[in-house]
Amino acid sequence: MALKYTKFYEQLPQEWQTYLDNCNVPEKSEALKLLSNILKDSEFNQITKAVIIASENGQHPSTDSIKQVFYQLINRRGIRKTIQPSHYLPSIPQATRGLSHYDQMMKGERYDFDNLVVKKFRRKNNEY
Repeated sequence: MALKYTKFYEQLPQEWQTYLDNCNVPEKSEALKLLSNILKDSEFNQITKAVIIASENGQHPSTDSIKQVFYQLINRRGIRKTIQPSHYLPSIPQATRGLSHYDQMMKGERYDFDNLVVKKFRRKNNEY
């Protein structure tokens, strides 16, 4: 995406330029959609503050994280600090989402729903 060479990019606050520089293409798309929606009703100062706060833990925040912080700011709910559990917590593998897991589970199995209904009907009437 040649966003970096646009006039729009040059007019963004430095925090947003830095954030977008660290995004991959799908993340940039999501971030621009977020900006588009937020800037319809708000100014840059709150959403920029949200990027700064969401980035404080040293990781690249998701657009969902930025949006959550933004709504916390505008609704005056405050920012929740990360808790430090007193007991050991085991590490959990990263969860991946999507329909590909379902597709793999069903791979090779085909259901004929018409015949399934017929079988159930015949069993109900003691016809096999």
